[in-house]
Amino acid sequence: MRLRSISRSTSRACWITAASLAVTACSTSAARPTLTSEPIPDTTVLATTPTTVQTVVASAPPLSGAIQFEVVNSFPHDSTAFTQGLEFVGSELYESTGLRGESDLRITDPETGEVLQEAPLEATLFGEGMTVRDGLVYQLTYTSGLLFIADADTLEPAREPISYEGEGWGLCTTELGGAGRPLVMSNGSSELTIRDPETFEIQRVVPVVDERGQPVLQINELECTGSHVLANIWQSEEIISIDLTSGRVTGRLDLTELVPDGVEPTNSVLNGIAYRASTDTYFVTGKLWPVMYELRLTSG
Repeated sequence: MRLRSISRSTSRACWITAASLAVTACSTSAARPTLTSEPIPDTTVLATTPTTVQTVVASAPPLSGAIQFEVVNSFPHDSTAFTQGLEFVGSELYESTGLRGESDLRITDPETGEVLQEAPLEATLFGEGMTVRDGLVYQLTYTSGLLFIADADTLEPAREPISYEGEGWGLCTTELGGAGRPLVMSNGSSELTIRDPETFEIQRVVPVVDERGQPVLQINELECTGSHVLANIWQSEEIISIDLTSGRVTGRLDLTELVPDGVEPTNSVLNGIAYRASTDTYFVTGKLWPVMYELRLTSG
């Protein structure tokens, strides 16, 4: 994300054209934690920033604690993948990758790293965060302002792309709105936006603050877990836990020790968090990392 292009020689049998804005799958091949909170009102407005947006303001947040973990397993990961989004649906691991000319949406085998299915983006597009909801894959783009929606089984287009304002970084699905199950999006700022899954309209803005009450910048890849969001911080080896109802940081997970030897320190940073419900573990990796780790959170 946000850097020079890095090329790879991987051949691609399918792509998205900017004119058609359609994803074509290369081949044919899902839970999440249960959450509860106040409902978010339904909306049918198109995906544009509303005139009035409800904003949650966090005040006097408590000190956040360190989250402890143990490494359960390590697995191979495609070292040419500029990982932007990572999410389990059942036993299948979905991944979104970035860089212009290198971006795609893929399904991988989490234990071997093998790419089972792939749908590359058109070369001018920079893929970003991704989430899977009710059989659909939602994939952001960095600066193109386009949200692509594909069928989770085939990776083929399921709906017309939706336009949005600003940059796209991370995306996850939360149960915070009850049956509505809205999407949570980051854009590199200190704010998260909760969005309608049908129209992508902003329903709520959540400013994120640390234990000193200061804005937390460069919030990147997201994983919705309970009433919280786990988030990568761009160019950092830290994952933070954010309370979605208040915007407060409630915990920090330092994964510095997991950075593989020999990776390029500027670009190849920690990015990608996926919760696997069947084992109650988290899979994490980084951009251009040759390894993916399975973690169990032990405290915090």
